Amino acid sequence: MSLFEPLLDAIFAARCVGCDVPLPRGGERTDEARAFCELCAATCNEPEPGCLVCGQELVALFGAVSRGPCGACLAKPPPFRSAHWGYEYGGAVQDAIKRLKFGGREDVAGPLVRAAFRGADVGEGWDAIVPVPLHWWRLARRGFNQATALAHALSGVTRAPVATSWLRRKRATAPQSRLPESQRDANVRGAFEVTRRDKVRGRALLLVDDVVTTCATTWECARVLRRAGAASVDVWSVARTLA
Repeated sequence: MSLFEPLLDAIFAARCVGCDVPLPRGGERTDEARAFCELCAATCNEPEPGCLVCGQELVALFGAVSRGPCGACLAKPPPFRSAHWGYEYGGAVQDAIKRLKFGGREDVAGPLVRAAFRGADVGEGWDAIVPVPLHWWRLARRGFNQATALAHALSGVTRAPVATSWLRRKRATAPQSRLPESQRDANVRGAFEVTRRDKVRGRALLLVDDVVTTCATTWECARVLRRAGAASVDVWSVARTLA
């Protein structure tokens, strides 16, 4: 917690990132309670323990889940070292992300990241945080990149600097959410390029996005970063859409 946050709470009433109602002041509150009201927090679902690489939930066998790589990651290892997210996509988390992404509410990013980012099992020691970039025309239309807003908020937690100029989306792509799963890999294939190989080479990077669905976008971003010489890439998102 920042030393200034209690003072800011005293001056400005903190509001729920999901529904915008004022939050109670004072007391020892968790990061989730500092982001969501009680009603919204009840709709925030944390992910079940999953694959140590891609993070997908594993099917329990004989009442137990083995915390190793899943069969898909063993058969085709992804270009990222690990993938984690704070919540399942839905409920108040979905509302908060939409307010950030489409409502221009960049003030939502900080409390949302602090609530969603739980350091356990996520790793540490990154040299830089790389937000998934928007194409220039979408950036101009929206006015900001929600992944960049989240990355800056995450930088305040991890102390790793944000690198917005190392990765570029060179081709406009259709929104992944509007495509069937079978078309998502092809949609983003070749859409990204590394612009600062000298900065990427040998670095441990944390790739950040707001929502991950099939990992097609983060897979492609991690692939080009690794090909440019990144030592490792971890993926983190606020939420993931689960099947």
